[in-house]
Amino acid sequence: MLITIVSSKKHDKEIEEQHRKLTQEHHVVLTPVKINHYADKLIVSEDQLMTLHKTKIDICDKVLVLNVNGYIGRAMCEEIGYAITHGKTVEYLEPLPKFI
Repeated sequence: MLITIVSSKKHDKEIEEQHRKLTQEHHVVLTPVKINHYADKLIVSEDQLMTLHKTKIDICDKVLVLNVNGYIGRAMCEEIGYAITHGKTVEYLEPLPKFI
């Protein structure tokens, strides 16, 4: 299965852990771009990165949201909404809170 990870940039450790776990389970995993890793090689805007990540969502079978400690930021919300409106299965690392 082809899985795209949606996560905050501040959760690099969790992204790497899930990437390793899913790869060991024989999945192909697409992850967010590490801006700091590419900063000296690429000059891209946040909009370009979002477009790239939406393309990853377009081609995947499933989206895994790494909502570490319940955190879902603005960009993650946008990516989740995009995935849902494009018919992708969305799973969350942690259960979502129940609202009254």
